Amino acid sequence: MITQWVALPFFLASAAFLSRLALILGGLYKTPLLALFEKYGDAENQFQPVTQGAAAVGVLIASGAALSAVDQPWVWALFWIGLALAVTAAYAVLRTPSSGRWPHDDWLQLPRWYYALRQYTTRQERRRIAYMWLWLPRRTRSLYHANDRAFLLWADLVIAGTLSEELS
Repeated sequence: MITQWVALPFFLASAAFLSRLALILGGLYKTPLLALFEKYGDAENQFQPVTQGAAAVGVLIASGAALSAVDQPWVWALFWIGLALAVTAAYAVLRTPSSGRWPHDDWLQLPRWYYALRQYTTRQERRRIAYMWLWLPRRTRSLYHANDRAFLLWADLVIAGTLSEELS
């Protein structure tokens, strides 16, 4: 009974994190990725959904097995597999530099707006887009969350404004 109360917050947190990751990958939540562009100084951080998602899935599996009231060997095997996946993925997230290039960057190009923006903008332009995003009203941000084409058009307007400031 106590293990179920301990496992419940982990289960809910990992389910919420996976839901958030699904929204980000689907292009319906842009704020966390735009926050990566705000950094000054060293190399930009990269979006790394595979290892973060694997860690959350591992926690979800382990906590789901701990929540089940079934006392069978396969449930405990599932718990240990989930725990091993979570620990391995968390270790990979912590040990790999966040600015490094990941092997899955070539085949996992989701969300599409993120990779399109990285293709045709410089770091300074991406930083300007990220800071201008903070100035948008909440309603406008929610409209841009839902519409990638409108967001990329807005980003082009921010870039045009950046260029006009540099030329003056």
